[in-house]
Amino acid sequence: MNKQYQQLLRELFSQFEMDLQPSEDDIYAIDVDNKFQIMVGLHEDLWIQLFCQLDILLPPSKNLFGQTWPAHIQGQLDDKSIIWSQQPLEGLGLQDMQAWLKRFIDEIEHSLNVNSQEKDNTYIASPTSIGFRV
Repeated sequence: MNKQYQQLLRELFSQFEMDLQPSEDDIYAIDVDNKFQIMVGLHEDLWIQLFCQLDILLPPSKNLFGQTWPAHIQGQLDDKSIIWSQQPLEGLGLQDMQAWLKRFIDEIEHSLNVNSQEKDNTYIASPTSIGFRV
């Protein structure tokens, strides 16, 4: 159990007016509007990781490493899409953690919205013209 990690998450959860429940594996879940869950974990006592498994299969990411740090990586696991991100625990404060989490949530919601719009557009027929030259 990493005390710095525990303290940071305790502060983060208190911002959401939630209690940090004890966890044997130091992995905690944040439910976002009953739409998806973000798992927060610690890897090798050095890296905080955010992970979200979605109930849909998104198209492959065109921007694997993202445009900002820390990157949000999109992949697949068990025929579902996952989005994950990590950054060093060292030097990560509450405000940085909140900003990172907010950006992570925004990216997930954006991916879900884009996927929803693409599904909607699949059924819309658009007129096309094909020209032939003889």
